[in-house]
Amino acid sequence: MRKTQAVAALGAALIMVLVVGISAAQTETRTSISAATPASIFDAGPTETPTETPTPTETPTEIPTPTETPTPTNTPTPSVTPTATPTMSPTSLPTETPTVMPTPTELPNYLTLGAELENLDGVVRMSYRVDFGRYDFEGVPVNVYLAAVTAPVFPEGEPFSLDDLFASGEVRLFTSTMRSYVYAGIVNGPTFRDVVFPSVPVEGSLLIDTATSGIYQETYALAAVFINADTGEFVRTDGLPAAGSGTFTPFMYHADVLTRTIHVGDGYDPYMATWEVTHPMGLTIDTDFYMDHVPAGSVVLRAAVWGTYYNDPVYLNGSLLGILPRMANRNYWLWSAVHVAPQRFNAGKNVMRFADDVNPADGHWDNYMAKGWELYYN
Repeated sequence: MRKTQAVAALGAALIMVLVVGISAAQTETRTSISAATPASIFDAGPTETPTETPTPTETPTEIPTPTETPTPTNTPTPSVTPTATPTMSPTSLPTETPTVMPTPTELPNYLTLGAELENLDGVVRMSYRVDFGRYDFEGVPVNVYLAAVTAPVFPEGEPFSLDDLFASGEVRLFTSTMRSYVYAGIVNGPTFRDVVFPSVPVEGSLLIDTATSGIYQETYALAAVFINADTGEFVRTDGLPAAGSGTFTPFMYHADVLTRTIHVGDGYDPYMATWEVTHPMGLTIDTDFYMDHVPAGSVVLRAAVWGTYYNDPVYLNGSLLGILPRMANRNYWLWSAVHVAPQRFNAGKNVMRFADDVNPADGHWDNYMAKGWELYYN
């Protein structure tokens, strides 16, 4: 086989660091008041014991009948029978449970998020406000999990549950390098680890490049959850741990460059196992596409290539656009997204040319495929 080594060219990762200042903490002093009421002690006095033995009467028959025989009337009879009446018996549950469970409004919002388009290049500014004033988290490290969500069903500015988060569309979690991946039951770690906030409110923002982050194709909202790094518990423990932003759309326009799979090459050495298009279509292939207008900002080109090995060039409107990444014969599609300057495009018709490179040692041309090329722009 003539193709043996893979080299994947990936774009630079944008590393975002969440920085917060630590200001003077305000500690709420709780005063514990203990009110002890002394118990009342009731003393009836000592029992009087007779000091003399009574002298018996000489004639037993003349023992007088006690004139004050205790009768039941001397013992007061309760006017109310001590036994509770049926209406007093606990035959029905109270209408309200004795222990009132906390409602979501009883816990303050510790986090609010905002998101808006920063410029026409698809950069989004995420604003945040963290207020731990009523949470005992001063100096406690937290792990921040940030996500971008399509078709969100959660409310903006209000806390919500994880069920609401995953009831939305696709959930893409951000890595520490601010790239995103689709959540499928596995979390690769927090976006920001061991962040420490003061007890006073902190406000700030960070910029997200939607192209390198992989969130440029649809309408999104941002969502975040804070977790105690020491215990693994949510900061908000009432079942509503998440906070979300409003929606944003990085790019308003879309154009398809390739709506089919093409095979560029000369047919030499059919080494690959899974060609979608078995036979090559030529050493150069041109495709036309149309744009509504000259883009107002940089354009995101999303593309996939398969089987490239040499320096295969691509041209846009007659000028070199770039060299395809060399994949060294791996049997999988390499997807990538890159920025293209807006002045490279025309309003109306545009032409993309996929060309080939030759091995100078033996004179044979490369064979590769391309598909899924599309543009996003404003």
